[in-house]
Amino acid sequence: MVIEADPCWTAGVNSRAELAHLELEWQRRRREQARFTRARL
Repeated sequence: MVIEADPCWTAGVNSRAELAHLELEWQRRRREQARFTRARL
């Protein structure tokens, strides 16, 4: 059995740089979701 998951949800964080990168990706996805639902930022 193969389980597929979003890499952002399963990524490990070993440094502040990696944490910052994942934070930027999270923010990008949230903005995209907000645009899709026509929310104002």
